[in-house]
Amino acid sequence: PGHLFLTVLTELDSVPLAEKLAARPGVLSLPYLTTISPEIAAALAKNERSLTLAGLTDVSTEVQEKLAETVGGLSLPNLTSLDLLPLAKKLAAGVVLLPKVESLTVEQAESLIGERAQGSFWGGIYLSLAAVTPEVANVLAANPSPVNLTLVGNGPLPDSLLRTLLRSRLRLTLRVLEEV
Repeated sequence: PGHLFLTVLTELDSVPLAEKLAARPGVLSLPYLTTISPEIAAALAKNERSLTLAGLTDVSTEVQEKLAETVGGLSLPNLTSLDLLPLAKKLAAGVVLLPKVESLTVEQAESLIGERAQGSFWGGIYLSLAAVTPEVANVLAANPSPVNLTLVGNGPLPDSLLRTLLRSRLRLTLRVLEEV
């Protein structure tokens, strides 16, 4: 089974087509699909290997509910808001690519950091600097396992947050940050 990477698909409103795509025995990537309905999300969620929807940025809670039920792996690297804990848990099962999500709850941070794979060579968590509040930093730092954490964004990183993160077992990488 191969990787189906559909760069020409920008709209998908046919549930039967979404089900057919999801039934393929390989990885499914739809990088330019920018909006989907809950029905399309439910159909795509049946993919058993891995589903990447890089074009989705702002999705409704109904779509997030359906995507949280994805059978295989799920990646939403351009998502701008994470509203539901079940979706955070689903995303935590793989490499967590959430560099555009501006806020996280403590519960979401706990679910993202709780997966064992996040400390492996291939695992990791990519978060927006804006999402790391003092409470989220404390959750991340309290994890007893070494975790690969990459913070992405512009703006100063407050000393108190940096100290909290550096005192932990996190493997910390800072990307595209202005100087303090």
